[in-house]
This record gives sequence, structure tokens and C-alpha cells, in this order.
Amino acid sequence: MNQLYIRFGDLPENGKSWDYARGIELEGISVYKAKDITDRILPTDTDKTAWEVDRVHSRGHATIDGALFDRPAYLVSGDRVGTGSDGETLIEHVEIVAQLCKPQHGNHLLQVPE
Repeated sequence: MNQLYIRFGDLPENGKSWDYARGIELEGISVYKAKDITDRILPTDTDKTAWEVDRVHSRGHATIDGALFDRPAYLVSGDRVGTGSDGETLIEHVEIVAQLCKPQHGNHLLQVPE
């Protein structure tokens, strides 16, 4: 399976994220490496999946705060093209795999049922 990522916010129409701190367009869309935690927090008979940002592989985890959870979240795939100024991964050719939602408790995301 290809690497999966979590994208906070809708995908930019031009395929490029904006670095507000530096006022520049980035090489691709900013995302965070996703970690599947379904087995850890959900019953085995569910058809949902649970995800969190893989903090071991996301240098920019310090920027992941509560504000991001107010945005729509997606599980996405794509081709890595670089690293953003906050250490986040930048990808292109992005495909949305699933929409994610924040449960009432916890810092993880659940797949939205289709």
C-alpha cells in the first residue's frame, strides 16, 4: 500500500499550499504522515478505521494543535515532492482516500462512514 497522509483543510485548487509565515507558495500540498491505530482503539468488528499523525515521522508535529482539528480532515495519498518550512511533508498528485472526523475525545481521527 502507498504511504497515506492526513491533510487538514480542503485541498487547494492550484495543488499548492501557502506558507503564511513566509508569504510564499509551497512545492505541493502540506500533509502529515498517517499512522493506522485502528487495532489500538476500535473494536475488531467495526468497518471504520482510526488514524493519527505519525509524530515519529513528522518533524512538524509542533504545529499540530487544536486549531487544525477545526478544519476538514482527509486521509490522502500522493507523490512526495519536498518538505515544508514546518517540517511537514509536501505531496502532489493528491487523491482523497477517505474523509476523517474528530471524535468527542482523543487526538485521533476516524474515517467517516460512506
